[in-house]
Amino acid sequence: MRTPEDMLSEIEDLKFRLSEAQEAIDAIKTGSVDAFAIRKDGKHEVFTLQSLDYAYRLLIEKFDEGALNLTQDGLIIYCNSYFSELIGIPNEKVTGSYIFDYISGDTRDRFYEYFSSAIQGSSKTEIALSVNDKNIPVYISLTSLRPQLATVGMIVTDLSEKKHNERQIINYQHRLQVQNKIFNLAEEIAGIGSYERDFQTGELIYSDNLFRMLGCFPQEFVPSIEKYLSFVHPNDKEQLNKTIREAFKNKTPLQLTYRIISKDREVKHFRITEKIIDEPEQRMIIGTTQDVTSDIMHTETLQKKNIELEYLNKSLDQFASIASHDLQEPLRKIRTFTQLLKQRLDGYLRADTQGLIDKITGSSERMSSLINDVLNFSRIVHTENMFMTTDLNRILDNALADFDLLILEKGASIRKGNLPVIEAIPLQINQLFYNLVGNALKFSKNGISPVLSISSRTLPAEEIENTSNLNRNLSYSEITFEDNGIGFEQQFAEQIFSIFERLNSQREYSGTGIGLALCQKIAGQHQGVIRAEAQENKGARFYVLLPLSQSVDLHETLKT
Repeated sequence: MRTPEDMLSEIEDLKFRLSEAQEAIDAIKTGSVDAFAIRKDGKHEVFTLQSLDYAYRLLIEKFDEGALNLTQDGLIIYCNSYFSELIGIPNEKVTGSYIFDYISGDTRDRFYEYFSSAIQGSSKTEIALSVNDKNIPVYISLTSLRPQLATVGMIVTDLSEKKHNERQIINYQHRLQVQNKIFNLAEEIAGIGSYERDFQTGELIYSDNLFRMLGCFPQEFVPSIEKYLSFVHPNDKEQLNKTIREAFKNKTPLQLTYRIISKDREVKHFRITEKIIDEPEQRMIIGTTQDVTSDIMHTETLQKKNIELEYLNKSLDQFASIASHDLQEPLRKIRTFTQLLKQRLDGYLRADTQGLIDKITGSSERMSSLINDVLNFSRIVHTENMFMTTDLNRILDNALADFDLLILEKGASIRKGNLPVIEAIPLQINQLFYNLVGNALKFSKNGISPVLSISSRTLPAEEIENTSNLNRNLSYSEITFEDNGIGFEQQFAEQIFSIFERLNSQREYSGTGIGLALCQKIAGQHQGVIRAEAQENKGARFYVLLPLSQSVDLHETLKT
């Protein structure tokens, strides 16, 4: 049961609360407050009011920036809709919370510092908001609203797009720097410099490597036509100057090769190539300067070698003429007089004298054979290379016909497969087959009848790819000559194709050592190859790889 004293105390409390309520009502009426906060259960509850400055509040709501009103302890008593949308939290939940709850930990100390300064004045800085594990870069402007209000106004500008653009610009600049480095490196490796020339201002810009090509440090001097001409060789300066002036006057690109003398007094050959860019906002010439010194020196060397080769070819032709006429005639006389001497003294010669005469005859015959083989080898290089459709079966039959007597004498067996029709020089292929058949018969085993097998197959593409010195764009046939003769050790498989190279004694087997070298030369003339496989006393196999048709370019070249 309440006592009178209790009721009197309650009446006084109600009077006090009524007085406070009346003051709040009066303040609201006069517009002197925008919001008021009630502490309930240890928490602030903030109530915003729509005062007489409605137009001002409407403007704030239309901002494309966040606007907040903060108490000195950071309580948010007002925020516009832009800020709540920026952080993704409803307005009613933002109002009544503390601004510090939305500041990223990385920038919180900075915000405390600038917020403290703004209580008495104003401050601006960049910070980051952190909401739902998402960082939002923002620019804030803090301003004290004293003395009218004991609060701080805060304007928030979203920097997300700006930061994104900045990152893109930085990445672009980084890529541009890398590309410039790559371009500069490529210029340096290729021995190329580049430049730009503006039509209207005449301004020149040189790449770093163009300076290096002149023997200077990058950007060592201000580019100009006059300065560049100071590097040009005196004998080329007038022509280059004239060409540059005309090109600049007529606004036409130039292409010219000339000499320069670098800063370190080295003579170089440069080639200029230009291109005009004629656009409404950009009228200029871009060009490259290439150091072609090595190319020109190489060309000059080739020209000298060609002159020397032409001289050697003429000498070889002269030798061929001498060998075919002047050398052969004395040999014929030696053989003739030796035979006459032998006939006249028949029955009067001692055995040893008879042997000497036979040696003279044999030596003269070998000399004649050697001269003929050298001439044949020479003709392979200088022949009129007339390619035509050639049936290899006919060529083989002709070659075998030349050995009819020897085949009969040795009791040789010839096994022939069907050979292809190819584009070839018949005379040369005849020489090739003649030498291979002759070798098989010559190097047969004593007391054993020779057996020679000739076959062919189309070479698969993978084998063409894996065989050196073959044209990958052509189809090839492999012709195999396999015999049962004396063979040779495989280690000599390449040596036997060297000119004058012999593995056997002259006494045992006749010949000059040119036959297989001639075969290799002929195969090469046909874009083909020849190789050998053998074992001593177990026979040998020769593989001749020839294209079915020659390339058009080579065919036209050989015809000329």
